[in-house]
Amino acid sequence: MPALTEERPAIDARAFRKICGRLPTTVVVAGGMHQDKPVGMVVGTFTTVSLDPLLVGYFAMSNSATFGVLNQLESHSFSVLAQHDADTVDSFSRPLDERFDGLSWTVSEYGTPVLDSALMTFHTRPHAVTPAGDHHLVLSEVLDVAVPAEAGRPLLFADGRMTGLVDAGRSVPDGWTLYRTW
Repeated sequence: MPALTEERPAIDARAFRKICGRLPTTVVVAGGMHQDKPVGMVVGTFTTVSLDPLLVGYFAMSNSATFGVLNQLESHSFSVLAQHDADTVDSFSRPLDERFDGLSWTVSEYGTPVLDSALMTFHTRPHAVTPAGDHHLVLSEVLDVAVPAEAGRPLLFADGRMTGLVDAGRSVPDGWTLYRTW
């Protein structure tokens, strides 16, 4: 067994990224309004963090220009993309001021852009930003969540491609949770 005191990891960053790419992640557009225009970026690390207070979070590349803009804003939206939204992702590879062009979106009551086809949208305000290696951990306090009556299935990213959920054919009992209080 390798000693835990070794100074360098046994795996390099490229191999680590490839391995971690097999973990499915949701595809979410983090957005805000900057100078009366929508700005946003796709994040694949969006997660719920806390129930008290209600927090969500994601990781942003430290050198991301879009993160630099979003980080200045007082409110954010997180539009969770549905399986049928795979083409929407391409829009967010365009220049910052063109990313919402051609997409159906509205400004929410919180003053943030919401993709009309989103599976759900979290309305938030900044809570904390913490440096984490070549990324920043961004935590946001949830003010509200909008879920359309027609809920679908989330768009996922895994193995370098957009994908979706496949039903494993097994339900869980009422009250079951992945997390236990010991």
